Formats: sequence, C-alpha cells, structure tokens
Amino acid sequence: MPTLSEATREKIWAGYMESVPGFVGDCTKADLKNAVDALDDWITNSAPTLDAGIPEPARSALSSHQKTKLFLMIVEERYAEGM
Repeated sequence: MPTLSEATREKIWAGYMESVPGFVGDCTKADLKNAVDALDDWITNSAPTLDAGIPEPARSALSSHQKTKLFLMIVEERYAEGM
C-alpha cells in the first residue's frame, strides 16, 4: 500500500488530537504531525519485512487485507491495554 496522502495524514493527526483528552506536554502539535508522517513512512518501508515474517503457507494464502487485520489485532492486544 502506498504512503498516505497529506490530507489523510492530517485527518489522522487531527483525529488523534481530538481523541486524546488533554493532549499536552512536551509533544507539540507539530511534533505529533511529524510522528504521523514518520510512522506512515515506516509502515510503507517495513511492509516487505512484515510480509516476509509470515510463514508459508499463510503468507501466500492470506490476502493483504487479511494480513493487515491480523497484524492490527496482534498490535492492539499487545499495546492497546487501557485505551
């Protein structure tokens, strides 16, 4: 999947700020926007490595959408506690 458009990145950035009450601290709005951009770039650059980490036959059998859903479920279970 290609890197997100600037408009989509800004939508994520704004949505994150709205969803996190009291977003303050040492992280400025510009810092957060840079984080959105960097994570999106990292996802684009890391996709081949992520795909290669899935063993066969699942790698070939699962669609890109299915792999993404599986990845998101794992990340949410590992890191989203208390969100």
